[in-house]
Amino acid sequence: MERGWKNALENLASVCETGEDIRFVSRPMLGIVTYAFNEEIAKKLGVPETRGILISDTVEGMGAEAAGLTSDDVLISMDGIPTIDSASLNSALNVNKAGDTVEVVYYRGAEKQSVMMTLSGRPLPEIPPTAQELADAVGRIYKQFESQLDDFLVGVSEDEASFNPSNSAWSIKRNLAHFVQGERSYQQYLGELIGGYERYADDWGGNINELLDATISVFPTVPELVAEYKRHMVETLYVLANLPDEFVDRKGIYWGLAYNKLQESFHFDGHLEMMQAALDEARQK
Repeated sequence: MERGWKNALENLASVCETGEDIRFVSRPMLGIVTYAFNEEIAKKLGVPETRGILISDTVEGMGAEAAGLTSDDVLISMDGIPTIDSASLNSALNVNKAGDTVEVVYYRGAEKQSVMMTLSGRPLPEIPPTAQELADAVGRIYKQFESQLDDFLVGVSEDEASFNPSNSAWSIKRNLAHFVQGERSYQQYLGELIGGYERYADDWGGNINELLDATISVFPTVPELVAEYKRHMVETLYVLANLPDEFVDRKGIYWGLAYNKLQESFHFDGHLEMMQAALDEARQK
């Protein structure tokens, strides 16, 4: 009891003074980028399980890479705890701390393997102290996204961008629609936080193809989708730059908001890889 109170008070002091939640910043990480996994993908990869965590990439210098895990490996348990989805993976991670060593069981194709992995600490960016500085930092990230996207789309035809890969992954246009909807959702999330409502969920509910296709129906060409995405990014930057002072002063909420937004490169790069795979398959047809 005494130890629990001490830890809680230390965490409260950290949140009030810097915004950092010790329970979060000391949470362990595998260092992986995941992708949707289902029966069809399992069959293509030769994996005998249909539920697990499919790795699409590993983060340089972190635990998964150091342990030798790579893309298309499917994690099925950690220290005996099944990892059948993101919620169960989080549960398995949350009983550990950064620096702990755990046994990870995974499939590489049809072969079941295990490896001891040292869990990494969470890399923390420098959190800008003001709303305008946060908007400027996010703006630099957005500029990089725009440049990468423009370079990727050079020479991509409308037919190629509409092609749906055989493994049920998204077409290029569905990925672009996802970017559009992501900015819309983020602006709604910002409004909720500013209004004092903190949304909580155990897991991400996923993306609905029908909603992505609805966006494509309104913005049917690649240039239209890209332009809509860029317009929404400008709107997001405006909201960030004009966050109320009283919101920024709520250090815990502001820190979490800034931290998550400054991590978006992982998400964007994962979708860029998905689009490249879709394009490669389209050009092989």
